[in-house]
Amino acid sequence: MSHQRRFRFGVLVGGLAPGGDWAAVARGAEDLGYSVLVMPDHLNGQLSAMPGLAAAAMATSGLRLGTIVLANDLRHPLLVARDMATVDILSRGRAELGLGAGWLREDYGQLGMPFDPPGTRVRRLAEAVAVVRGALADPCFTFAGSHYSVSVRPPGLAAVQNRLPILVGGGGPQVLRLAARMADIVSINPDLRAGGIPPLDGGVAAESVDRQLHWVKSAAGERYQDLEINVVLQVADVGGDPPDLPVVSAAAGTPGVVMSPYVVAGSVGQIADQLEWRRERWDMSYVCVPAAAMVAFAPVIARLAGR
Repeated sequence: MSHQRRFRFGVLVGGLAPGGDWAAVARGAEDLGYSVLVMPDHLNGQLSAMPGLAAAAMATSGLRLGTIVLANDLRHPLLVARDMATVDILSRGRAELGLGAGWLREDYGQLGMPFDPPGTRVRRLAEAVAVVRGALADPCFTFAGSHYSVSVRPPGLAAVQNRLPILVGGGGPQVLRLAARMADIVSINPDLRAGGIPPLDGGVAAESVDRQLHWVKSAAGERYQDLEINVVLQVADVGGDPPDLPVVSAAAGTPGVVMSPYVVAGSVGQIADQLEWRRERWDMSYVCVPAAAMVAFAPVIARLAGR
């Protein structure tokens, strides 16, 4: 499944304004040229992802539907496999599953769950990915690990897609190496291991993102060419002023400070240049946009999608 590093765009939508029309949001994303509608997974007033995706499936015809990302610790992976198979069936093969180790302490606090160390959460995630993969592929799947024990009763529930795409996201070395070995899509995030989002400081050392990609490439080996690299934008300011930061040459490979990979700002042409630069240096071809920028960002999609 080679992705050939062509641009595609998703919109991250977590909720609705009072009186909002969810079906209209999904159809709007499709009409604006987005490839994917993705939903987050936190306990802070957002819509629940699985019923939201199922409803979006019924309102659209070509839009892919995914999560960025389900917090693994909040539900059993066998239930995740069944839910995603259901979304895939209802959408006639348009589902994508994004999984993460869980990072927001507030979610764990609301549930009264321990917030285990990063290594424990990542090891649990590795088993969960194996369970989801196996349960979607084998109606007699069994698994016995340190965290999960599974025995699927035939006939199980098969997805429409032979290999439902799985995205794994994170910012630390353990989770990115796991993503490189087991996922189809790797989402490069800030380092969230402490349980919160680091502040946006306007720029980022290019070498720090280079290091994250090195972890991915080293762990993936030959399969790296078939991985899709994703980034979720925290800010997409179409028409705003780009930060006055030096942008280093990707070809020269010179270290320096660049605009954060999680921020774009400027004219449509400037944003297109920023995204092309990041794809050249970091292979980031799958870009997710915050819901607030969904309409304003459409001209960027018209310029870059599929290229």
